[in-house]
Amino acid sequence: MSYTGSVETQIVSLSHLIRDPKFQVRRKLDQPTINRYVEVLKAGNSMPPIQVVFINDAPVLMDGWHRVAAMEQLGKPEAEAVILEATEQEAYWIAAKANMEHGLPLKKSEQRKVFRAYIRAGQHKKGRGRYKSYREMQSDLSISYSTIRTWMFKDFPRTAARLGGNDEFKGSGGLRSSHDLSSIQANAMQGLQEAHRAFQSTVDPNVRGEIISRMDELLADMKQSGNWVPPMLPDF
Repeated sequence: MSYTGSVETQIVSLSHLIRDPKFQVRRKLDQPTINRYVEVLKAGNSMPPIQVVFINDAPVLMDGWHRVAAMEQLGKPEAEAVILEATEQEAYWIAAKANMEHGLPLKKSEQRKVFRAYIRAGQHKKGRGRYKSYREMQSDLSISYSTIRTWMFKDFPRTAARLGGNDEFKGSGGLRSSHDLSSIQANAMQGLQEAHRAFQSTVDPNVRGEIISRMDELLADMKQSGNWVPPMLPDF
């Protein structure tokens, strides 16, 4: 279960970190945990480095979401990060595995995301086309044998058919995507519209200037972070 890809440590800018929800199995961050980390940092104590994987040349946060939130709350601009070399599929497992190893228990729906990342990353295989048994997967994931078996038939029916052993399962199975990329874009567009409405709702030149200045700063930061392309114009 351990990750064996190459690693290096460097300082990263928190404002440039991409926090993609598909690499976070928890439905939301735990505020008491963030508050506890804030107190640790305020006391001058250090915390473990966060973990980052570069995907399409962009730094994507794998492990350390609560630590980053605490550092941002204290106004810290940078953090020490372990940079892992991994494919995108491996990155899903790195992020999921990190959440398994934290003290905060995972909910059932979050455990299922861990299971999916485990399968997608090929952690259920032994090599040479051989598969681990459900009992071995149970040992890896600390999820019950019956739960893993049921999820396998529902989410990965072809793999389940190769493994066999679930006569009780009913239904066609097949994994449904839990991450809708369009919702991120929709939320961003809604936020931009709200900012524009706020700008249009005042005639105070100082306020309007502050809004424009902040928008310019955010736009420059987004462009500097990389991993983006201009939208394609339609052909007429």
